[in-house]
Amino acid sequence: MSAIERMFMVIGDPIAHSLSPVLHRAAYAAFSLDAWYGASRVRACDLPDAVRGLRALSIAGCNVTIPHKEAILPLLDDLTDRARAVGAVNTVTLRDGRLIGDTTDGEGWLRSYRDEGAPSLAGQTVVLLGAGGAARSILYTLLTQDAACARIFIINRDRVRAERLCAAFAHLAHGTVLAACALDELRASEIDVIINTTSVGMEGELAGACPIAPDFFRAHHFVSDIVYRPAQTVFLSEAKRRRAHTHGGLGMLVYQGALAFEMWFGVKPPVDRMMAVAREALQVKG
Repeated sequence: MSAIERMFMVIGDPIAHSLSPVLHRAAYAAFSLDAWYGASRVRACDLPDAVRGLRALSIAGCNVTIPHKEAILPLLDDLTDRARAVGAVNTVTLRDGRLIGDTTDGEGWLRSYRDEGAPSLAGQTVVLLGAGGAARSILYTLLTQDAACARIFIINRDRVRAERLCAAFAHLAHGTVLAACALDELRASEIDVIINTTSVGMEGELAGACPIAPDFFRAHHFVSDIVYRPAQTVFLSEAKRRRAHTHGGLGMLVYQGALAFEMWFGVKPPVDRMMAVAREALQVKG
């Protein structure tokens, strides 16, 4: 066996912004692991070839980001029950020659939310912006955690897609009201938590944009953005201007990566160290 015993990577498009290599390499160094973690831009049309390449190159594990979290499902050999229920994958593990898909996005978001000292989600009214892979994973987590939300509203540019998402998860809602809607159908005073799961506001062509009208924010809102680059998106800045509590995407990134690390190596990684190197990479103080 060569000095590098196991290889890991993240795939997506775009991918240059990804901090996953920084996080995982820091964890490998902490445990003195002979492992390597890289990043590769994979266009949608090349995804089938890329997945075949994972197996051919014996890539032990792979993280998956936008826009492949849903498209990769039929290309894998099997899915965990969670990934099958969510309908999206962000973590792939090579096990006995078979590629197994799972998702850690939702659990990563929830751990980060709680780590921020956020209020319990029990009885809360939540607005979820987006209906893609990250939205599906977070919605699944919201509906299966112990502290049940009172209401969850899904807002997406394509309302039909939001309605389909609600229909797909209706069996998990139990006592939670789950509905697709437009922002102008909601009263800001009745909303507790707003979560942006879209890429709006990310560095690049979407930078400087806000996924909802800023005048919707209220001081009592807890506003969460899964985008972590830039650390302070327009979405969060506008919410903060209106004295809302804000929660950036860096914690979710670190925790979902930590959960993937634990799957691959069977030990808990140094989350504090991973967070520190991520902050350093983003030049975020404190």
